Amino acid sequence: MILGIGCDLLKVSRIERIVRRQGLNGKTLDRFATRILHPVEREQFVALRRSDDIAGTVRLLSGSWCCKEAVFKSLDPGRQAKFRFNRWYKSNDEYGRPTICGDDVNNTDRFLVSVSHDGDMIMSTVLRQGIQQ
Repeated sequence: MILGIGCDLLKVSRIERIVRRQGLNGKTLDRFATRILHPVEREQFVALRRSDDIAGTVRLLSGSWCCKEAVFKSLDPGRQAKFRFNRWYKSNDEYGRPTICGDDVNNTDRFLVSVSHDGDMIMSTVLRQGIQQ
């Protein structure tokens, strides 16, 4: 059963401006990353920062933000009120398909995710399904 659908469209250059303005080692960027990244993603962020990979950092932050905005929009108002970006993360299954994981995922929910990139834009659509136990 479909419980919710959410989508988000993000201009990647918005995130890139933040990264370039703050620098990879800036405190503001670190606070931003801590606020939106799950510990699983945070490890990737630290590795990208250590290797001075601005493009990779921008990709990680923009992809994470876009997917989580779509997840948020797929949730019921009660769960939206408790939503924290850093409790969720996008992963990929054994076939490379994006999936949503995290500390606040109910075992009765299944999230189908589609992510598209085109130039300076990234778009994410999330379909939340109820799973019968």
